[in-house]
Amino acid sequence: MEGNQIGEAINYEKVRVNGYNLESIKSLKLETNINEHTVLNLTGILKNEVKDSDIASTTNNKTIEVYYVENESTTLFYGIVTNIEINVKFDVYMLNIEAKSMSYLMDIQLKSKSFQNISMTTHTLIKSIMQNYSDSNYIINIPDEEVKELLVQYEETDWEFLKRIASKYNQGLFPVMEGKKIQFVVAVPQQSKELKSENVNYKIRKDLEHYEYMHQNYLPDASEVDYITYEMESYVVLKLGDNIQFQGQNFYVYHGSYEIKDGTLINNYKLRIKNGLRQKRIFNTKVIGSSIDGKIIQVQSDLVRIHLEIDEVQDQGTAYWFKFSTMSASSDGSGWYCMPEIGDSVKVYFPTKDEDEAFAVSAVSGYEQGAGESEDRMGDPDNKYLRTTHDKQVKLTPDGIFISCDSGQADMSLTSDGTLSITSQNNIDINAEQNIKIEAQKSFLVSAKQGINFACDKGGGLEFDNSGNIKEKGTKVNNN
Repeated sequence: MEGNQIGEAINYEKVRVNGYNLESIKSLKLETNINEHTVLNLTGILKNEVKDSDIASTTNNKTIEVYYVENESTTLFYGIVTNIEINVKFDVYMLNIEAKSMSYLMDIQLKSKSFQNISMTTHTLIKSIMQNYSDSNYIINIPDEEVKELLVQYEETDWEFLKRIASKYNQGLFPVMEGKKIQFVVAVPQQSKELKSENVNYKIRKDLEHYEYMHQNYLPDASEVDYITYEMESYVVLKLGDNIQFQGQNFYVYHGSYEIKDGTLINNYKLRIKNGLRQKRIFNTKVIGSSIDGKIIQVQSDLVRIHLEIDEVQDQGTAYWFKFSTMSASSDGSGWYCMPEIGDSVKVYFPTKDEDEAFAVSAVSGYEQGAGESEDRMGDPDNKYLRTTHDKQVKLTPDGIFISCDSGQADMSLTSDGTLSITSQNNIDINAEQNIKIEAQKSFLVSAKQGINFACDKGGGLEFDNSGNIKEKGTKVNNN
C-alpha cells in the first residue's frame, strides 16, 4: 500500500467493494489497534437484482475486500465477514456488514496444549503455532531466545496465546488489515512511511493516568513522554505500526481510524514514540485453580515428568520437571517421601495465573480388580494400602497391620489380638550389636525340621540334630 503518499484526498467514488454487489456505499469505517483485529463496518445499498440473496451467499469465512482506485487499485482492507444484516425500507435494500481482518481466523477455536521444552526459543514456539495456518505471513521482532519456563495454552485461541507470548517482552501483535491471508507482526513493525506534507490537523494530549498505571505495575522505566499522544487527521493512508517523521520527531501509529465523511476518506491516527507502544504483561486467568490430568513418564528425586492429556505426544527428554506435592515435607528432608510410579495418573495443579508455578498433585487410581485376584483391594474403604508396582505392600485394616513382599515370599502381621507373625520362604536374620532378649510368660517354643543350634563366638554351644541327639559344646560344661 505505497500509493497516496502526497496527501491527496480519496473521494468515495474511488472506493470499491469486492464480495457484494453494491450500488453505492453509504458509510464505511475501519478501526485498527494493537492486539486487536481490524474491524470494518460498512453500509451500502444493494443492487435490485441481488436483494436478499447476499444473506444466503454469506457463508462461513466469506471474505470482503475494500479497495480504492487511483492510478492503480490499492487494497485498503481484506477480511472475514462476521455479521451481515439487510434492512428493507421503501423497497430500498440496505446492507450492513461487520468484518474483521484475516487474523480473526486465529481467534476462533479455543485450544489447550503444553510447551514443556524450556530450551525452545520464542521464534520456534511461534512457528510451531503458525504451522496450523499454511497460508499465512508473519514477522517476529522479539528476541529469539530460550523461553526458560513452562508454557501452557489453556482454553485460549492461538491469537490470545501469541498475545501473551509477545507481552512477555511488553510487545503486542500488529495485524495487517489489507493482507489477503493471515498477516501480522510480533512487536513494532520495522516499516517507515514518508509524510510529505505536515500541513495536517492534529492535537496533543498526555495520558498521565495510563502512564501511572503502566509505570507502577508493568514498566518501571516508563517515562511521561512515552504517553504523549499526537492525534492527527490526514488523507494519507498509513498502516498500524508505521514509523513517520512528524514535527521533527520519530512517531509510530498505534491506532488508526479510516472513515468516509462528506464523500471523502478521512484518516485519523494516534501517534506515540516507540516506547509508548509497549504493552502490559498479559496472563491467562482461566488457568487459576485448574488442574490437568496426565501420566508419569519419569521420576527423579521429588520431581516428575508428565505426559499431559491435552497433548497428543510428549517427548520424555524435553518434558518439564514438575515438583510433586507430598503430604508433609520440610527443608531438612524430614516428612513424607512417596513418589508415584511411571504410568501413574496424576493431576497438574495451577495455583496462580503464572503457569510456571504449576506442580503435580495426588496420583489418581485407575485400579480394577483383575480376574486372578481373590480380593478387591479397594472393596472396603476401612482397609488402607501402600503398594508398589514391585509387589511390596503394607495393609492397614481394622484387624491389624499386614506387610507383604512378593506375594508371600516374606510376610509380617501384627493383629489386634496381640499376635505377631513373621513368615519367610527363605531366611530370617535377627542381629544386635548388644543383647537380644526373648521372654515369655507361659511357654517358649523353638522347632525346626533339620536341627537347632545355639552357639557363641567363644566356642560354647548347644545343638539339637535331626537324629534326636543333644550335643553340648564348650571349654567347660556344667550340668546341674
